[in-house]
Amino acid sequence: MPEATIISSENSIKLRKFGRIVKVSYEAARRTAIDKFALCIKAILRQANVDRATAAYDVLLLGDGNANVATHYHHMADLGATANTVVEYGPWAKFLFRFFPHKMTTLVGGEAELVQFLTMTAPTVDPIRLIEQLRFGGTDSQGTMAQTIFNNYRIVYLPTATATYLLGLDKQFALEMVYEIGTDISEVERLITSQWKEIALSEINGFAIFLPSARKILVLA
Repeated sequence: MPEATIISSENSIKLRKFGRIVKVSYEAARRTAIDKFALCIKAILRQANVDRATAAYDVLLLGDGNANVATHYHHMADLGATANTVVEYGPWAKFLFRFFPHKMTTLVGGEAELVQFLTMTAPTVDPIRLIEQLRFGGTDSQGTMAQTIFNNYRIVYLPTATATYLLGLDKQFALEMVYEIGTDISEVERLITSQWKEIALSEINGFAIFLPSARKILVLA
């Protein structure tokens, strides 16, 4: 019988502190409505979430230091596209097949790359629909795919994504996020002489590759 081996990684997972220090004057803290102040904090911490997303993207792209860099497929050289200026339907379908036995559930890219993808021209006869609803002769029989290769997926815009790269992944198996327990911190410090309050909000976590084969790179260059 074939043997499957589960091993731990050779290198440790790198942890980072994510968060922000929010500085607010005594007057603003006293006069600002609670709901408005909470909205300001939420907006400030949104950038911290972007920082965390960028860290996760870097690990998905480059690996976590354990020889698990993502597999790259070049749009023309590997998938048979005729040009790199637009994403072509046939090579895109081939890219989705490369995920088997996983399935692509998330696509991440920058502005130019996602525009190329979203403006992709489908053929007159959609091969995906043809596979799913194939009819034989004049009967009512139809064929369906046994695997969920062509499923719904989320499209994620990341401004810091690498140019000419579209990152596809199976979110269930591609990435692991690790927390350091007890490091979610909210602290307030009063600076009496300058009449300011500083609020520190932070947490420590890191990312590691779970199954290397659960993410791929489509290179549009």
